[in-house]
Amino acid sequence: DAMPWVEPSLPDALSRLSEGQRVAVMLVHGLDWTYGEVSELLGVSKSTVQTQAERGMAKLRKHIGVADVR
Repeated sequence: DAMPWVEPSLPDALSRLSEGQRVAVMLVHGLDWTYGEVSELLGVSKSTVQTQAERGMAKLRKHIGVADVR
């Protein structure tokens, strides 16, 4: 019970993302980094990080079968 529950299809869904999308999703949504922190780390603009994170999350939702909650 010490291990957190993870959606079984998440690893495969993450592997289907581009590297940029995967990094943005993991840092922003997985580790709660800000777009600014990620942009500084990667040397890209905040808008690039936001776009990568949004596109990555959309692909994850589609692959896992979760409706977009916006």
